[in-house]
Amino acid sequence: MDSQASKKRLALAIIDFLSNSLTDGTLTSEDKESVEIAQSCIADIFHVNASDKAAMQDAIGNQSLLSIYGVYEKLKGKSTASTSGPSSANEARPSTPSLSQDGASKAPNPEAEAYKSKGNSAMRDKDYKTAIDFYSKAVNLAPTNPIYLSNRAAAYSASSQHLEAQTDAEMAVAADPKYTKAWSRLGLARFALGDAKGSMEAYQKGIEYEGNGGSEAMKRGFETAKKRAEEEERDGGDEMDTDDVGSPRGAGGAGAGGMPDLASLAGMFGGGGRGGGGSPDLSSIMSNPMFASMAQNLMSNPDMMNNIMSNPRLRQMAESFGGGGGGGGGGEGRGGGGMPDLASLMQDPNVAEIISPGAKSKVKSSVQRAIRSKIVDTYPLLAPHIDEIIPKKSQLDLLKLPDRVTLYALDNNPLFWQHMDDPLIPHLRVVHAFPTCFSRMRIDRGAIRFVLSGATLMAPGLTSAGGRLPEGEAQLREGDVAVVEAEGKEEACLVGQLRMGTEEVKEKRKGVVVDTGHFLGDGLWRLVID
Repeated sequence: MDSQASKKRLALAIIDFLSNSLTDGTLTSEDKESVEIAQSCIADIFHVNASDKAAMQDAIGNQSLLSIYGVYEKLKGKSTASTSGPSSANEARPSTPSLSQDGASKAPNPEAEAYKSKGNSAMRDKDYKTAIDFYSKAVNLAPTNPIYLSNRAAAYSASSQHLEAQTDAEMAVAADPKYTKAWSRLGLARFALGDAKGSMEAYQKGIEYEGNGGSEAMKRGFETAKKRAEEEERDGGDEMDTDDVGSPRGAGGAGAGGMPDLASLAGMFGGGGRGGGGSPDLSSIMSNPMFASMAQNLMSNPDMMNNIMSNPRLRQMAESFGGGGGGGGGGEGRGGGGMPDLASLMQDPNVAEIISPGAKSKVKSSVQRAIRSKIVDTYPLLAPHIDEIIPKKSQLDLLKLPDRVTLYALDNNPLFWQHMDDPLIPHLRVVHAFPTCFSRMRIDRGAIRFVLSGATLMAPGLTSAGGRLPEGEAQLREGDVAVVEAEGKEEACLVGQLRMGTEEVKEKRKGVVVDTGHFLGDGLWRLVID
């Protein structure tokens, strides 16, 4: 490329960057005059015309100087050799391969292509760690190849490493925004991290670049993210900070809130509850009453299938069923599959809609008396209210939920749930009705959005300035049930079993505090009992 022409294009990109900085809030209206002077000087010095739309399009295409620099920042410091030209590892920056208009190397490096193919094979075998290793070797040889980056993002998502998936997908779309699979993978990663608005933006970009209104998969991903964003806004999610107080759901078999740990259920898929590999055991699936109920619901309600496949995580599961989740022919990948963490899926409202609890059965009077006694023993402050919660002559119903969870309800109103022999845990509606009868702790504002997205509750959310832990005799031990309230909010947002005592939380100030519980807006909260 002619050096002088490149400099002119760069000058136009800088002018565009300055204009965007005024409109996106980076600079204020007070800076407008200075920016216009700077733009005029740049245009005069480099003999370019910023009002020439064709020239500007030729300079930046569908990207921006900021997005291009973002790729450089992400790659900075990595010793990645180029496929065309000497390595620049000694300069603490990646060397840049020659790119064609679609972002891929003009002459694909045979070695990198071989690594990509091996990565695709590993994806088909659901060996995600190996796939990541091979894709990484391909990326090291061609650090801005969007296909390699996007494929590695798919492998990261399949292994529940959503932050890494997001980084790779962002780099892929910056390298070639027309490579729409990367936008889909970015939307999925952001959704899994609880960034519904960011997920919406990624799917919207994918729709725009696909043209003709976008593919059905991309549109469903957008609608699912939009629905989640609207729910978060209603729940006050807009005011939350982004402190690092919770790890994204999907990293393990258990997760804070919603339906309790479904790791054993996920194990049927060969994933051990971690979204890992193994082909689905369809006979085990269909012998499970929950899935049989789901199948019946789907058969009787075709519209429900559209709702299911609008969920990006379920769509990822379906893609792994249909295409092995792998890279597919030509190595460009099908969408990067892998079984998502079912514990995380169960907390998604879209999933809750298709799961019906098992048939109700009446609780024997002797068992009901034992339940009343157990509730009072576990929560002594509820003793004065137990007749109001479960009147002596009332009839409790028992419902079986997935993963050996029992739900007790009265007049179709859920009251308490229990996972195997764990303590009886109150439904949040019971907590809201008797807020002073439970041991409580408080999370800071930054943790709220994570909890309401189903993130594991981590210690920093409780030990920061806005958090609060019980003191003295009120301190809680590992295994105790705690109600979690939020800074600046009146009603509790989470109730769950502690994985470490509050004294240990204060000492360590890090680690998992609650990884199994019930939070506002989860599947249990939305469950309708007929």
